[in-house]
Amino acid sequence: MVLLNETGYVSEFRNTVETRLELTQDLSRLLPGWKASVSVAYDLHSADSTARTKRPALYQAIGRDGQGRLITEQKVEEQKVDYAFRQSNWKQFYFEGKTTYTRNCGHHRFGALLLFNLSRRETSEAADVLGAIPEKYMGVAGRLTWSFRDIYLAECNFGYNGSSNFPKGQRFGLFPSVAVGWRPSEYGWWKKHLAFIRHFKLKYSYGIIGND
Repeated sequence: MVLLNETGYVSEFRNTVETRLELTQDLSRLLPGWKASVSVAYDLHSADSTARTKRPALYQAIGRDGQGRLITEQKVEEQKVDYAFRQSNWKQFYFEGKTTYTRNCGHHRFGALLLFNLSRRETSEAADVLGAIPEKYMGVAGRLTWSFRDIYLAECNFGYNGSSNFPKGQRFGLFPSVAVGWRPSEYGWWKKHLAFIRHFKLKYSYGIIGND
């Protein structure tokens, strides 16, 4: 109870603002199945904390004397009232532009995606000069997909991404991947005899990933 009621208090104020704007355009008049979109996001977070703390002297009973009175030993020295104020904030900007294409040709389905994004994040909580440098990312990604009757599936992806955490000349890397899949749950015999399993897919993928 002493530590709960006699050690002061900390008050905090937090404020978060999140904004996002997205525009989507259907370009089917130019090419059936073609769409494009652009989105921008800006997030801001700030926090203030005020601490007024103290600590009373703490004693531990180690026994009793001949008259039955407690014998105590001081374990913690008294700490006078202390004051501390802390302020922190971070902000982040994100931009994304992408275009997609889908097309059905009989039992074949084709899809494509091309995406560009960049982001920037700054914080006031850096512990040193390097930590105070804003984090910047930029990347381009693409994907091609194909399916036949939604049973046989194939996919090819690539990402060309960059990070400001690396030195000049080494900031970008290429990360490709491929995948194939099979969905036997789309067969008529499966739906007839194994209807209790509505979706079953086997997939194999291989790719290269990285981190900063």
